[in-house]
Amino acid sequence: MLCGFCSAGDPFAHFDLEFSYVTASRLGVSKVNRNFPAPTLNVTTNYNVVINVKNNLDESLLVTWPGIEMRRGSWQDGVLGTNCPIPAHWNWTNQFQVKDQIGSYYYVPSINFQWAAGGFRGFIITNRKVILLPFNTPDGDIVITHWRLVYS
Repeated sequence: MLCGFCSAGDPFAHFDLEFSYVTASRLGVSKVNRNFPAPTLNVTTNYNVVINVKNNLDESLLVTWPGIEMRRGSWQDGVLGTNCPIPAHWNWTNQFQVKDQIGSYYYVPSINFQWAAGGFRGFIITNRKVILLPFNTPDGDIVITHWRLVYS
């Protein structure tokens, strides 16, 4: 007798974010993140998201995900007090599920002035193909973010 077992859970999306200072402009201003600006993360609703954050800075880092409902990992929201910062030259893996939400969000370092150095970007959650939208599919996405220069 043959017996089979099939488990169909929600899919996983894996990302690696590496934060480090690099000189990325003609003006010689240091920026946070090897890729400037940081990469946009695209996932589909109901996915389990695994984000490995590598802190190659010489200071602590804490990344927050404003507006994203983090099912199965709400304590990893990146708010100081809920999370401890990632120490210099360490990494931390965030794992959560983006359940039943679609839209445009972003992620940003939430301590020091690392956000001002470009360590932020868009976090896009799209609908599943089986869920029809009440409007036509857009031709594409444009992520518009701004950054501020902080002078001291």
